[in-house]
Amino acid sequence: MARLSGTWTLRCTEKESGWRQGILIAGSNAHDGIHEMTIGDEINGVQGEEMVLTPQAFNPDVGDWVDDLQEERAAWDDAVGMTVTISADDNPPFGDRDFNDLVVLCLPEDPDLQTPHTFPRPDLTIPEGMVSFNSDVDRRHRRHRPVREPDDVRWDRAPEG
Repeated sequence: MARLSGTWTLRCTEKESGWRQGILIAGSNAHDGIHEMTIGDEINGVQGEEMVLTPQAFNPDVGDWVDDLQEERAAWDDAVGMTVTISADDNPPFGDRDFNDLVVLCLPEDPDLQTPHTFPRPDLTIPEGMVSFNSDVDRRHRRHRPVREPDDVRWDRAPEG
């Protein structure tokens, strides 16, 4: 079970199970309960101080939802910030342990957990005509070098003779 606080979006990214799969949310402000998920489903605005997310499968033999085996992984994604991935394997304790029966990606909605790159970036486009590029490379370099005439150059040499 994953323990989260703050505001999150839960997105189902993978489901490789014949059984119905869902995520049980407990301790949220408004989303408690089992949420059946298929690929692409999202639950937005899941918020709470001490939430517990548990992947579950509907076992047809018992006719009820049962806790899945699970793995969790927290990571930093430069595009979105802190992420938590919950991977589940159904039919415990006899599952195949591939942990792809349900995969839920938890994405932060709180600015403290987001990367600064997710916020609107300033437009850094250089306006046309602001910079000119000279195709004559030699002329461009000559313009920036100090010009010295041969008699301006003094060489420190030991006197001859």
